[in-house]
Amino acid sequence: MRILELNRWLIPGGGERFIVDLSNELAKIEGNEVCLCTYIREDINKGDFYKPEIDASVIYRNLNGRLGFVNQIINVFRVFLFILKWKPDVVHCHLSAFYMCVLPCLLLRRIKFVNTLHNVAEKNIKPGFEKKLKAFMYRHGMQAVTISPICYRSFSDYMGFNTSVMIDNGCRDIRKTEKYNDVCMEVLSYKKTAETKVFINVARFSPQKNHPLLIETFNRLADKGFDIILLIIGSYVDYPEDFDKIKSLVRTDRIHLLGHKNNVPDYLYNSDAFSLSSKWEGAPISLLEAGFAGCYPVCTPAGGCVDDICSDEWGLLSKDFSIDEFEKAVVRYLQMEPPSRESISALFRGKFSMKACAQKYMGLFVK
Repeated sequence: MRILELNRWLIPGGGERFIVDLSNELAKIEGNEVCLCTYIREDINKGDFYKPEIDASVIYRNLNGRLGFVNQIINVFRVFLFILKWKPDVVHCHLSAFYMCVLPCLLLRRIKFVNTLHNVAEKNIKPGFEKKLKAFMYRHGMQAVTISPICYRSFSDYMGFNTSVMIDNGCRDIRKTEKYNDVCMEVLSYKKTAETKVFINVARFSPQKNHPLLIETFNRLADKGFDIILLIIGSYVDYPEDFDKIKSLVRTDRIHLLGHKNNVPDYLYNSDAFSLSSKWEGAPISLLEAGFAGCYPVCTPAGGCVDDICSDEWGLLSKDFSIDEFEKAVVRYLQMEPPSRESISALFRGKFSMKACAQKYMGLFVK
């Protein structure tokens, strides 16, 4: 089967991470030929960030397009011509690549078109024209995929019908890199004592990720004398002004903004707990990666986090999105005896493997 995985670019982000990992896993299945195609130039907004992690068995193509309204129209035809040339059996589009597939989906009926929604429907689909267009396409040829139970329910509630198929997100088998020992020394240099608890947040700097809540919570805990540090890893290229505001909120030397990293697993393996303060989520890949590494999650009750963290065995959720309640959740972790890293990792690996995820997509592709 010839499978085309289509996305705008490969910037640092959970959706882009998933696309690369799924492409790599699909290419391992006998009989598959997989092409990962991006259509915006690689030098825009670190558009080639995950390119080095594409497996040699995956064909990679970049169509060298640009941003902007007129260029988007040009990009539609670039993608259309590439689909005609490559002749896939399935086109699997993600995020804004949906728009690149409207015309080919309507005209090339022998090809199966699949669109994965990487968030809850009301955040993924704008009201008005976009909602009407997607409603039409999801009823006339394009198969929608939701990535968690809460995303599946949100599709029904928001769209008024449900033609989507739910496939839980999967995570690659994360491993330590050659930089691991250096990261060990780096994290050790941040710790105040041998007992310092290391929290880590992996999320791009955007309003969705709600970093002010996270930072104010750890400011308070530091002021109260808790022996903790917080490492924040994430890209800020899309929201530089927000990043400057967030930097100004930090008032303790126990919070470290590390920017984007291409060896995130090394930091996860050197952290005790994972904190995500998002306002909404679909099914965060960063949470799955943390679980695979044995980091105990402490998160807000955002979207897919509620589905994934179903008991204290899986992690802790704050009661709401307030600083007071998030602080209580962190303190509760500090006062409990959390499960071992091995048991946390076993739970997440057992449910969210990329191999199982890819097999479910294959089941959908061959229908």
